[in-house]
Amino acid sequence: MVRHFKLVGILFRPSERDAYMRTMIAHTKAIETNNEFFVTLEQPLRDVPRAAELTEIEGLTAKRDVDLRSASYEAKEVFVSSYIGYLAH
Repeated sequence: MVRHFKLVGILFRPSERDAYMRTMIAHTKAIETNNEFFVTLEQPLRDVPRAAELTEIEGLTAKRDVDLRSASYEAKEVFVSSYIGYLAH
């Protein structure tokens, strides 16, 4: 698209030069707005965890679940043994 733009010095009539300058300014603003738009679209993609991070999180979650189950089982064993000891006395 840049190759279609003329050099400002080639434009001899002031009205043609002014119209061309307004077009160039509008074009520059449009490109700037487009760049800002794409930055807002790319930001959420950067915030998404990668597959390796998800695998690591899944592994930690599975380990936590196993630890919770074993801790719960041990707590039940302690409770049952203390309750049996209470009934024995």
